[in-house]
Amino acid sequence: MNEYLKSFNLFTDIEINDFLNLSQTILLKKGDLYINNNEICDSIAFVKSGIFRSYYYSNNDD
Repeated sequence: MNEYLKSFNLFTDIEINDFLNLSQTILLKKGDLYINNNEICDSIAFVKSGIFRSYYYSNNDD
């Protein structure tokens, strides 16, 4: 994650270290949801390995 954030050339090493110290790593297994329907997301996620699928439900059954 450190090298990824450095690649943007926007953050200092101190800012990156502060961010990494405040963040946490979670493991989602196949079939797990990051957020459930009708919940408000109050976090940000980075995928280190694998794939995240994003979808939504329409009121029009689309």
